[in-house]
Amino acid sequence: MVPQGYSVELFENDGFTGRSKILHGRNWTSVDQQMQCQNLIGTDFDNVTSSLAVFRTEMGMYSVGDWVSVTTIEAVDFTYHIGFTTSKSKE
Repeated sequence: MVPQGYSVELFENDGFTGRSKILHGRNWTSVDQQMQCQNLIGTDFDNVTSSLAVFRTEMGMYSVGDWVSVTTIEAVDFTYHIGFTTSKSKE
């Protein structure tokens, strides 16, 4: 899921190299503000992404965040958070 106003560029190789595909955030799909999934099954990027970059579509700047890779062959319980936070400091 990619929030509206953001885009994700998927790269085939580590280090933001190789073929790439850009997914743009879509408008909310319901009054509950549920985001729509980006389905890659059956596309040329199904199960090949090795690195990605997230950026604001409307501003043209990269956003800052932490991405953690999770690989498992067993069931895993996890928690995810929806939204973004920003902070500004004064010197």
